[in-house]
Amino acid sequence: MKTLYLDCFSGASGNMLLGCLLDLGVPAEKLQQAVAEMKLDGCGLAVSTVQRSGIAALHVEVALPAAQKGQTAQEQGGHEHQEHKHSHADRPGAHPHHHEHEHHHHHGHKVSLDELPHVVHGHSHDHVGLRDLLARVQAMPFSERVKARSCAVLQRLGEAEAKVHGKPVEEVHFHEVGSLDTLVDIVGTVLCLDWLGVERIVAAPVTTGFGLVRCAHGLMPVPAPATQALLTDIPHRRGAVEGELLTPTGAALLAELVDEWGDVTAAFRQQLVGYGAGSRELPIPNVLRAMLGTLPEEDAPLYVLETNIDDLNPQFYAHAMDQLFAAGALDVWLTPIQMKKGRPAHLISVLLHRDLVEQAADILFSETSTIGVRHYPVRRIVADRKIITVDSPWGTVHVKVASRAGKVVQVMPEYDDCCRLAATNNVALKTVWQAALQQALNAVDHEC
Repeated sequence: MKTLYLDCFSGASGNMLLGCLLDLGVPAEKLQQAVAEMKLDGCGLAVSTVQRSGIAALHVEVALPAAQKGQTAQEQGGHEHQEHKHSHADRPGAHPHHHEHEHHHHHGHKVSLDELPHVVHGHSHDHVGLRDLLARVQAMPFSERVKARSCAVLQRLGEAEAKVHGKPVEEVHFHEVGSLDTLVDIVGTVLCLDWLGVERIVAAPVTTGFGLVRCAHGLMPVPAPATQALLTDIPHRRGAVEGELLTPTGAALLAELVDEWGDVTAAFRQQLVGYGAGSRELPIPNVLRAMLGTLPEEDAPLYVLETNIDDLNPQFYAHAMDQLFAAGALDVWLTPIQMKKGRPAHLISVLLHRDLVEQAADILFSETSTIGVRHYPVRRIVADRKIITVDSPWGTVHVKVASRAGKVVQVMPEYDDCCRLAATNNVALKTVWQAALQQALNAVDHEC
């Protein structure tokens, strides 16, 4: 399984993610062409190699149209807007930065998604809603998977902003300038992951920075409120560098795309290393490091969903289990349990891959009487498996052969095949099963 490991020791932003993915081998020209195909009012992409604490890294900057740049310049008159490329030195008493927008470690001209006031120095500015941004993504000429993942990141960002401002998500508005480069960061990152063939993302706990930064509303704490909202269930630490290291866009991308937090296992085999640069020199290397490699399929974590049920018609369990298997669950099982006040009940458990968690939860909510579902990651050790066919006196039977470290540990005729042949030939099931097993054992011994 092709796995990307993100080492977020100096935070993360959309620009830094783009930089490290380009450094892993995505041609800059390919991404620049994709940005042109996004048709975002003339936005472009500038890519350069820089040094950060002696480390060569790629720095990515979204180039805004001339009209937008002029607007940004007007907004620079002393306003330091949260969410937008605060220098890590932007603290009370520090020299004000020049309004390089969007928490991107000074990665480009970024403007707040929703923190900017509607009027700055008397100038009105265009704003767009989340629905408009999602529609823009849906109109882009990319695969449905890329568009769906990009929209999911945008949705997380919009919901975080809505929570911060205490308003419905449909009322959240993004500043036009910020929305353009945010779309480039998000869609560009998802495209790069797709081009690299990344199947799984693991990330180290992310460093956020700490302190206060100046914005349109005055002083704001680090992490910024929207960033903090996005950090739910994400392991993070403040680190030793004062200032803003993690941006809302970076946090939204990590929250939506990372499959597992922590260290990769010893089975990970690194093939490439890439570095995406922030814009300032810091006491630590201002880079996001990414390692691309492989991990055995069985080493990838699976998830267990489970819920306790004491009030469901027992006839409904089989239907719910069938629906879960049809959705792709690896296994579903029922366990008799006793709940509070001595009530008899069942624990229904589902083993599945992470990308099916939400779909399986929907099935449990719709097909059972549960009002809450738990889920947690698990690992399993699996034997190597293959299917062989054997000829019994009554017909062909498929047989599963499992081995570990080159040694056969299990030989099992397929139950459904044996049942079909037993019924068709009016023979006892165990007779068909034993004959198929003996044929399979002879075949395995012959191979050895």
